[in-house]
Amino acid sequence: MYKINITELHNESDVEQKVLFPLITKDEPEGLGYQSIHIQTKSNLKKIEIEKGDKAKLYFPDYILLPHGIPSVIIEAKKPGEDLNEAFREARLYATEVNALYKKNINPCSFVIASDGTKLLAGSWDDSNPKYEIDVDDWLSTDRNFSGFLKEFSLQNTKKFAESIRDKIRTKVRYKKPIHGLGGKHIQNRQINNSFGETLSLNHRHLFNPTEEAERVDIVNNAYIKIPKHLAHVNPIDKLIRKKVRPSIQYSKILSDDENNKEIIQKLSDASKLNNEVMLLIGSVGSGKSTFTTYLKEIALNDNIKNKLLWVRIDLNNSPVAREELYKWIKKDIINSLKNTDKEFDPDTINGLKELYEIKIDTFNKVALELFPEETPQYKEKLFQEITRLKADIDLTLDACEGFP
Repeated sequence: MYKINITELHNESDVEQKVLFPLITKDEPEGLGYQSIHIQTKSNLKKIEIEKGDKAKLYFPDYILLPHGIPSVIIEAKKPGEDLNEAFREARLYATEVNALYKKNINPCSFVIASDGTKLLAGSWDDSNPKYEIDVDDWLSTDRNFSGFLKEFSLQNTKKFAESIRDKIRTKVRYKKPIHGLGGKHIQNRQINNSFGETLSLNHRHLFNPTEEAERVDIVNNAYIKIPKHLAHVNPIDKLIRKKVRPSIQYSKILSDDENNKEIIQKLSDASKLNNEVMLLIGSVGSGKSTFTTYLKEIALNDNIKNKLLWVRIDLNNSPVAREELYKWIKKDIINSLKNTDKEFDPDTINGLKELYEIKIDTFNKVALELFPEETPQYKEKLFQEITRLKADIDLTLDACEGFP
């Protein structure tokens, strides 16, 4: 049974949301049983010109129901008191224009509904007289007229109609997979296995796809291959292609020699000028960017440059997706990496924490030691609380790690 308070229906939107949408989505035998996947609302519908001459206007209904993707039911809402017969007529005209887009005798938009919240009109697109005219007080599953409407306009019935339309639209063309042209089932079911390649890729996966830093170090020391660009005609063509791509590539510098990386070495030789700057290493997936950075760190750069740099590697493959979580995750990963750069430094001991937060603890001691002697329980408790606060502040901890000698 539908309990609709007419006094709450002030406009067309109220009729759409409080009357028609529940009717469309309620399960049978109280509603038509459609799901959200079958419903297209006004914001997604195309305006179509209806009427002719001076009366011509652009119009679209409030809902279209699409069982099996076929536009089958046109629904128009009006606010209480508006001309419902006119609404039914406009919905029929819209259905007529949609049907005109299909071949002759194929008319998918066959069901039309109009309601102002107090009454419902329903019928066929090609009949000016509604088949059903039902007051909202009679919207009962026990009412013969309303029950007949639900059965005819339900998802279960319109699906059968949509299937018949779809069968008419579809052609009789049959497509075959290319493999079916190779021969009989013996050929099609035959599978060729490269046992040598499988064994090689599994047993030496650390060479083909290194995941640990130690594996990359082993590769750059023992298996890094120089690939010189010895073809004179490649560079001019490559430059023309890159100018047609995106600015980030157009204004970038090509690494001309994988072994003697002058372009990067020149940049890193004066590392202090790169503070708060970003230098991108651009390359396709699997081109060896990660291994190349390990080669720089371990072999290519001389000791003078190495002493100016601190390397932190962050693997973003396991990073969270949400922006808020991502920033926090990256900061924590950098903090852990910076802490591990000094093997003699232990951040889990009280002395290590005092050393890390030395500046903040010195400020804390200026007040605390005036109040409590250093060996008293009160001082130790306050110091514990202060260190706990400092550790919980990710940004402060990151700054402390960056400035840590």
